[in-house]
Amino acid sequence: MTVRVDFAFGASNRFKQASSTCLKRVALGGTVLVFWASLEHFKKFEDAFWSAQEGTDFMPFYELTTETAQQPPSHVLTCHAQSLPLAKHLQTEKLWLLNIEDICPEQINPIERILEIVSEDPIDIEHARVRWVKYKSQGFTVQAHSLKPTP
Repeated sequence: MTVRVDFAFGASNRFKQASSTCLKRVALGGTVLVFWASLEHFKKFEDAFWSAQEGTDFMPFYELTTETAQQPPSHVLTCHAQSLPLAKHLQTEKLWLLNIEDICPEQINPIERILEIVSEDPIDIEHARVRWVKYKSQGFTVQAHSLKPTP
């Protein structure tokens, strides 16, 4: 299985766009695993995720643990580097990983697709370039997309 990596460039706010993308994927019936390594990034995503949900709709997310990996999957699970290997126990097809970190996740089996949201911040862009090169060196199919509307 070839892993596909999609970089979406030009987000005005990386974490708001990540949560919006996550909710859209869930609306289509998919399952998203949100990868984080720093508590700061997790909190930013968490705040954006709760803010993105409007009205009475409510989409909870759960931390990927040994216990939650054995249950029917939630549509949104979060995981840090130490819990990512538990993804192999999830009973879901077409699992997507949304990376909200500045580093590439390791041990991504059984992930078929990785989503990378990149803001317009120069530091964020530089981190994305490093991740792009690493993914390519691992033989992944890497694609770029623009979040900016075309004139």
